[in-house]
Amino acid sequence: MSHPRDMRIDFPLKLYMARDLGKERVEELIERQRAVFREYIARLQDEKEPGDGSEDAAFIDLMRMGRIGRAQAALGWLELCLRSR
Repeated sequence: MSHPRDMRIDFPLKLYMARDLGKERVEELIERQRAVFREYIARLQDEKEPGDGSEDAAFIDLMRMGRIGRAQAALGWLELCLRSR
């Protein structure tokens, strides 16, 4: 899965089906998804540009931080998936 939004759509079904293929397959699937989120977070952190102090810049930064927070929460959930396999 190449984008975080794919986790909401495809990942649960793939995870469910991977269980029939063995623990190694489940771990591989989860690890690939974790890598997607780590890369996504890194990209968002790199996007941070010095703000000009405007309300627009502050709002854009707030939205970026929200996306980072949601991605970090997804990483936490993926960790839970890994432990509960």
